[in-house]
Amino acid sequence: MYGILRELIRLVLRLCYGSIEVHGRETVPKGVPVLFIGNHQTGLVDGALLLGIQHRPVRLVIKHTLWDIPVVSFFATGLGMIPVFRKQDLSPEQQAQLDMRRNDASFERVAESFRRNECVVIFPEGKSHNEAGLQRLKTGPARMLLEAELKNDFRLGVRWLPVAIDLESRDRPGGRALVHYHPARGILKWRELALTDFEAAVRGLRDEMEVYLREITHDFASWEDRRLVDRLTEMWLAASPTYDYLGHHNQLLKWKRILETTRDEPDAPWPELRRKVDDIFEHLQLVGLTPADLFRTNLSSRRFVLARLLPNLLVWAPLILVGRIVWWVPTRTIARITLKGAGSKMDVVSTYQLVAGIILYPAWTTILFLGLWASLDLREAVGLTLISVGCGVAALSVAGRVRLNMSQLLRAYRMWSFRANVQSGRDLVVGVWQSAAKLWQRGLEKQDELNS
Repeated sequence: MYGILRELIRLVLRLCYGSIEVHGRETVPKGVPVLFIGNHQTGLVDGALLLGIQHRPVRLVIKHTLWDIPVVSFFATGLGMIPVFRKQDLSPEQQAQLDMRRNDASFERVAESFRRNECVVIFPEGKSHNEAGLQRLKTGPARMLLEAELKNDFRLGVRWLPVAIDLESRDRPGGRALVHYHPARGILKWRELALTDFEAAVRGLRDEMEVYLREITHDFASWEDRRLVDRLTEMWLAASPTYDYLGHHNQLLKWKRILETTRDEPDAPWPELRRKVDDIFEHLQLVGLTPADLFRTNLSSRRFVLARLLPNLLVWAPLILVGRIVWWVPTRTIARITLKGAGSKMDVVSTYQLVAGIILYPAWTTILFLGLWASLDLREAVGLTLISVGCGVAALSVAGRVRLNMSQLLRAYRMWSFRANVQSGRDLVVGVWQSAAKLWQRGLEKQDELNS
């Protein structure tokens, strides 16, 4: 059951995301129990990513209220997930009836998994959120590790491994996804303190985990800072864009550290740089362009984009059109369910879409097959159903790539119509580079001072 459900999750992830980059897989220890901890930004999708890409079987620790959702309960039970019981998920009446001692059984299941050299996944922020930065970590993961080791005289050798999860589109499936494993760490250094003051050891290990996660994730003080660094990174890479998402992710982390180390200096020109960056983006957005378009204006680049787009249009356009028509009903239903259920909570939009899709798309496939079988023989009904499913897959997963190619082509020709202003636009970007380079150098010097 575990293998079947994991393959189904992998299939759904491949359909929903243009690419899933996995880096640092070699850092995952073999033959020892591992606790994966990661940032939590998109509800159930974060856990599905770690479960789907990991070669070793993993057990997710999730809140017990998810068992109230039938389709989630089916997957959670089949995949051996472990429930945790939290009062924050319940109404006051339910809180009074909840026996928190049930968490003892959950902690014992985690310890038993460690004794079997299994992997466990937990998100120590406690819940997904719409904030720009990492939230204060809960003590649960640290407590699970230390309790399991104490009960086994620190002979399990459990390692905890931080994971950075980054999605290009948090508010919907699609785009690129990144899962970056970082070197695993042990907990032996907390052994003596755990024997004398267990709670102090739990807090110390929790703080160590938090420091590490803040270093490897996009942890910003505000969305204004995040927008500035996003735009600055896009302009910094405009002339030589990186096509792997890890390169963009790491560049963003570098600029975040430069901002954090230099923003409090009295003469740091961050306000002026922010104004320049925002002005450039506002002007480019008025004509539907990006900073990288300023450096892709020659005829050969347009021909290259056109040559890449035409075969896609000839092959996929008919399938996408048929898929849009045949699968219009479930697609619109999923959109309505997501809008009503998620509301303004952008972190759970993808979760609603995936869960609703897992239910409605198979149901619609069954309806199509039965409708065809009522008027055709079995072989023809099966064949047409498979063709319909293929068109639906094209409309769901391939259409995004075709739209991206069309957008690049339109921007290339739109840039040609604004060619008289190309050089002035480039000059503005170069001016931002020069100002940013000075801050970059100052930030590196400041970091060296702090390290020394």
